[in-house]
Amino acid sequence: MADVRFDSVIFEKFRKMYIDENMSVYMIANIFNRSRFYVERMLKSGDIILRGSKTFKFDKDFFEKIRIMYIDEGKSTYEIARELDRSFSYIVKILKIGGVKIRNKSERAIFSNGNVGRDSSSEIIELYKNGKSIKDISQGIDGISKTGVRRVLIREGIKLREKKKPKCIPENKIQEAISLYDAGMTYRQLGEKYDVSGTAIHDLLVLNGVKSRPGSWAKIKDEDDKKEIIEEYKRGVSKSYLALKFECSGDAISKVLRDAGVKIRNFDEAVGIKFIDIKGREFWLKSTWEVKFAQWLDSKNYEWGYEVEKFKLYYGIGYTPDFWIYRNGVLNKLIDVKGWFRSSSQKRVKMFRSKYKKLRLFVFDKLHFEKCGILLK
Repeated sequence: MADVRFDSVIFEKFRKMYIDENMSVYMIANIFNRSRFYVERMLKSGDIILRGSKTFKFDKDFFEKIRIMYIDEGKSTYEIARELDRSFSYIVKILKIGGVKIRNKSERAIFSNGNVGRDSSSEIIELYKNGKSIKDISQGIDGISKTGVRRVLIREGIKLREKKKPKCIPENKIQEAISLYDAGMTYRQLGEKYDVSGTAIHDLLVLNGVKSRPGSWAKIKDEDDKKEIIEEYKRGVSKSYLALKFECSGDAISKVLRDAGVKIRNFDEAVGIKFIDIKGREFWLKSTWEVKFAQWLDSKNYEWGYEVEKFKLYYGIGYTPDFWIYRNGVLNKLIDVKGWFRSSSQKRVKMFRSKYKKLRLFVFDKLHFEKCGILLK
């Protein structure tokens, strides 16, 4: 593997966090959005000896503290890690060294309180008895996951309902579904039409001898489209935006670029699109969506900043909102522009709202852009 170029400024930040604050390499990597390999090599370049299992010190006072939290208070290892701002693996390791048996799945469900109070427990039980699903209950009550709802029901002795078998469309609609699929509709669209899952539609069509269409990479056949992809990517447009624009996957965009001999940018090189606002400030934005939104903010004379600060979430995970909107010099709201709101981003947003409850965070997607009158094409 290639050596990491030594940077004294970055090294000093890593050294302070690793030595002075006793943070792990994994936590530092998450905060700076770098690989663990990069952090290790940067520390080693500065003659820092990395901690290993042999240098691990067992703190009896700390063990007693987490033992009380785990055994007497019934908290989970994840809850302890979050409360003490330590990694989950570190908490588990301390408990095991101290001779504490880690609870298995069934014991966790019965023993743990799921971070749910008695008032919420009563509400959960009532909703479940009235026919609401575990998923619907977790979505309706802020800060409670599906696992947390399930824990409460098991703890209170409520018998869980068996999962319903996937619904299937009537036989007289099968031929119609096949025709619609041949006409270009996707499994997901057909699933929404017939109120079943996309997987159920896929299995049904395969059983009826329908061959699945090729993957999304096969959609980019037009030579003009390929030229446009290459030109925009060289201009600084991200792969994710191009994939959204041409309705294909990121792998499809990568294939077009590689076939044309275009070098794919790595994390350090992907600086984005240069944008200069009405005050003359220079920013490097990550997509044309962000450029459009920045232009809209300037047109409305908003006071704004871009990726001003990175917030520290739980377990060493970091999160940086895109746009910071100010009112009279005071932060008013945070806005994150998302073309694709992936599950990983959804988790980070949920964690951010849980930890920083006083800050208002809004996620802007295509629908919000349309409401603001921002044209994306």
